[in-house]
Amino acid sequence: MNIDQFRKRFADESACRHFFESVLWRHGRYCPHCYCSRSYALSGESVRTGLYECAQCKRQFTVTTKTPMHSTKLPLWKWLLAMYYIVNPSKGVSSVYLGKWCQWE
Repeated sequence: MNIDQFRKRFADESACRHFFESVLWRHGRYCPHCYCSRSYALSGESVRTGLYECAQCKRQFTVTTKTPMHSTKLPLWKWLLAMYYIVNPSKGVSSVYLGKWCQWE
């Protein structure tokens, strides 16, 4: 996948969130706190997209809970772009170049 195909596939936050959910929860959504498989999506005007609540422990979570992406202000597409840059080059990429690339993207 080249960078143009990447941008088309992950055009917005919703597409990125769905991708992370399909990778992390490929066998079904579960609570990262108690590992219960019963949860429900929260909805409403003041609720952010992708927020779930566990039916057992009643704690809220998203696809980024208990991951390195948790509680950062970076959008998911920047995380995916950084992962793309890290994985694709044959010799890897330095953190300095990664910071520069993700800053202007």
